[in-house]
Amino acid sequence: MQSYVIVAILGYMIGSIPFSYLVGKKSTHLDLRQHGSGNIGATNVIRLAGKKAGILAFALDLIKGILSYWVGFFIMGIPGAAIACGFAILGHSYSIFMKFKGGKGVATTFGVIFSFNPVMALLMFFFASSFF
Repeated sequence: MQSYVIVAILGYMIGSIPFSYLVGKKSTHLDLRQHGSGNIGATNVIRLAGKKAGILAFALDLIKGILSYWVGFFIMGIPGAAIACGFAILGHSYSIFMKFKGGKGVATTFGVIFSFNPVMALLMFFFASSFF
């Protein structure tokens, strides 16, 4: 039981790190919550700071999903990975560091999917990007 709680807390804390907000703030000196869409996700970083900053924000948010997978996996195996990943997405969307507001969790969720099944994640990315 104690392992479940530890994995959930670690996953949430990893997910709560507001990388997109930090990249946007560093790049533009603006508070993303008050500009663009008001969301602190990578898409709003692209709108306000450009593609390079947006790609960095997306990559860092994606890494949160991958990192949460591995932390959970090393502590409890696949069940721990699933718990940590779920809480990482929750942490991204309701970050304790941003007064329980956050992004939509797209990049973090993609990192989670990539961790569980890289082939499926790459196929999803290929088909999603072909529509744009």
